[in-house]
Amino acid sequence: MLPLVAASAASPPATADQAAYPRTRPIRRTAGAIAAVVGLVLILPVLVQGLPSSWQTAITRYLPSTAGQAIIGRTKFTPPGHLLAPWTGLALFSVYTAVVLIAATITLNHRDA
Repeated sequence: MLPLVAASAASPPATADQAAYPRTRPIRRTAGAIAAVVGLVLILPVLVQGLPSSWQTAITRYLPSTAGQAIIGRTKFTPPGHLLAPWTGLALFSVYTAVVLIAATITLNHRDA
């Protein structure tokens, strides 16, 4: 006689999407990537404003949005405090861009391997 296997004991077969994208991966969907960008560009400067004044002045200069503003120059939307020099802002913004591109390249190579 053949042994009986309970249906609840057997796991359902994995779909192709589940096999290709396990749940342990970090940001892998469009909504997650958009939320990360919005958090970095819009929410992080607001959180920095809650820090003590000396920390706020030191950190705000090096945020991506302020580094980009330093390239453009002073406008009515410029946060209070001193901006970086235009070339320094461009260099810092380029470093942020390079870090994102390197992370994207590593992630793409890892997932497409």
